[in-house]
Amino acid sequence: LWGPRFTNTVTTDLDADSSNGLYDTSLDVVNDFQITQNLYNGGTISASALSTFAKELHSSTTATTSTDSNSVLGLSIEIPLLQGSGAVARESLIQSKRNLIYAARTFERFRRTFYRDIVSDYLSLVVQKQSLNNAQMGVDSLRQLAKRQEALYESGRARLYASADAENQALAAVARLSQSWERYRLSLDRFKIRIGWAIESPIDVVPTSLHVFPPEVDVTTAVMQALRFRLDLQNVFNQLGDTKRGVANAINDLLPETTLTLSATTASEDRKPAKFTAEDIDYTAGLTISIPLDRETERIAVRQQQIVLEKAKRSYRETRDTVAVEVRSSLRNIEVFQFTLDLQER
Repeated sequence: LWGPRFTNTVTTDLDADSSNGLYDTSLDVVNDFQITQNLYNGGTISASALSTFAKELHSSTTATTSTDSNSVLGLSIEIPLLQGSGAVARESLIQSKRNLIYAARTFERFRRTFYRDIVSDYLSLVVQKQSLNNAQMGVDSLRQLAKRQEALYESGRARLYASADAENQALAAVARLSQSWERYRLSLDRFKIRIGWAIESPIDVVPTSLHVFPPEVDVTTAVMQALRFRLDLQNVFNQLGDTKRGVANAINDLLPETTLTLSATTASEDRKPAKFTAEDIDYTAGLTISIPLDRETERIAVRQQQIVLEKAKRSYRETRDTVAVEVRSSLRNIEVFQFTLDLQER
């Protein structure tokens, strides 16, 4: 947490001491309030207010009871000078922000690809439905041919095998049409499931055109734009930066622990917990150094992070090459489909 953190602890003690059958009882109430803030480059700054209230409830030696109360205000700062100092202190915050960006990019890419896949599935259904219509026309034509051959055979103008062959062709076309209908119904049910539509509810697949024209772009430009704007590739590249930062953080763990401590405290007057004097302030400064005599575990961690970095570099290069290949393949497919469309329009 990088915002100020507030804590308040109340401790109550009831003490009873026995002496010769008599009891001395007292009540102590301590309230400890603290505010802690993490510093940008490591360390913390905290302010505290400690209030104490003590009351003697019963005394075995005197007839009167006493009450005592006071307060102590404190301000302390702890700053790491070597290990844990700098950007490594903000690692959790930095990684959380970057993870948020990764998640946003992943969702946006999913949204784009999901829309594309839905359109592709629907257009595939349109193509299948048109193929069914064409297949039905082919079946009707073969049935007419079979009837014609049968009539010619009955009139003695055609041989038996010609009539039988025409009938077999018509039956085979009917079988293929039945299989095509089954594949169409299966594709339609899967499409309903994908868009969250009830399978029992009908969907009318209407032939449509998106009026999208093939992009006029060369391969080099398309590949450069893909390498620049592909969100999944951006995530892989930024994750490579995370791995580099992990190596730097592991190297930081090899440094000695050196902490500078500064504090100031002031106490209130006796039995006046709200009255303080500026003349009664205690200052403390300290420097703690932990000499790194054994850092074998940390050196192993550094080497492990370096290996992870090399794997991340190789993964990024592989992802870049894969994106380039996908772009080139997509452009070639566009050219093939455009050529096929031109042939069909002639």
